[in-house]
Amino acid sequence: MNIYDELNKTNPHEEKIFFGSGKGIQRYDTVKYSRFEDISESMLEDFWKKQEVKLINDKSDYDNADSAIRRVFDLNIKRQSIMDTIQGRSLLSTIGRVLCNTEIEKALTILQQQEVNHSDTYTYILRNVYNNPSDIFDQIAVDKVITSHASKIKELYEDLYIKLAKWEADEYEKSTNSNEYKVKRILSKIGLYHFITEDELKESVYLAIIAWNIIEGIRFFVSFACTFKMADNKIFSGNGQELKLIARDELNHLNISQKLVKILKTNESEGFVEIAHQCKDKVRRLYAEAVQDEIEWAGYLFENGPLLGLNTIVLTRYIKHLANIRLRAIKEDIIYPSDECSDLPYMNKWLGGDRVQELLQEMDPTQYKIGMTIPLVDEDWENLKSIYMTV
Repeated sequence: MNIYDELNKTNPHEEKIFFGSGKGIQRYDTVKYSRFEDISESMLEDFWKKQEVKLINDKSDYDNADSAIRRVFDLNIKRQSIMDTIQGRSLLSTIGRVLCNTEIEKALTILQQQEVNHSDTYTYILRNVYNNPSDIFDQIAVDKVITSHASKIKELYEDLYIKLAKWEADEYEKSTNSNEYKVKRILSKIGLYHFITEDELKESVYLAIIAWNIIEGIRFFVSFACTFKMADNKIFSGNGQELKLIARDELNHLNISQKLVKILKTNESEGFVEIAHQCKDKVRRLYAEAVQDEIEWAGYLFENGPLLGLNTIVLTRYIKHLANIRLRAIKEDIIYPSDECSDLPYMNKWLGGDRVQELLQEMDPTQYKIGMTIPLVDEDWENLKSIYMTV
């Protein structure tokens, strides 16, 4: 698919999100899915710079902390750095290559910039807390738990990346009727070469979006819970404020993925409904795997001892509770019974519970943003609650 197709005259309201007629001109005078424009505006309005938060006391907090607290701080910032690195590079270089929808492309571009800002913020935190922050970065690649989780996070992105490269090469050779294509076609007839089909690509695109949904909605949250608990305990309060800003961004990213999944699952014209149905068991397995990784991560963090008010058992029940919420938000069945789940009420304050209340009070029934008249339905209110609050 070309970077820009000057021959594409398709009406934006008729263009498919993925595998459409081509990448036309970027235009916002008329959009197919206005919700993504709304989220983009929210992300732009939420722009922040790392220097807004002062970390004056965090170094002394670190120097005076015991080994258990230092371990949690060290490991979380290492793992968060690698997750945002992967996420910041993955979406436009994978699903973005077959994306034909302008407003979603805009949202992903803003998202990618925010992920880079997150990575830059981790460096800012490290420079303010450690004598030699390079030592921390150098340790990431040799931590087997972190690298194991990173491999799982990038797996579906890389699977799609490789398939797209192969498909694009085949499509180019086909369009030029090259000798390479002729040889591949002969080999395919005797089972010695496989042409990637559009359905195979669609499945990989859908699962990459699920991976994105899980990263934003599950894989950061043990780290967030620890960071915010320490800040509540008056330790690393500057780091807590930086992570609160990062978490706000991640929840907007989660919102984009949730809306995209629901569109692909329900809108027949997008060509993904059957694919999504076929992937239901895989989605559940991916969620269960992410939950187990977060439980493993909690145990790893607390090898030198738990935090005040937080331990592996509490975080296990919380992450299962959160997984059920995320699954409901994309219209999937929950996988954990209620007696295995429980909330962490203090997280609502840090994740924007106050923001939801402001939104609910300020919005009138027909207006979501100034200058945009968009009908609100019951689902919108439920989405706000599921994204910003864990109750």
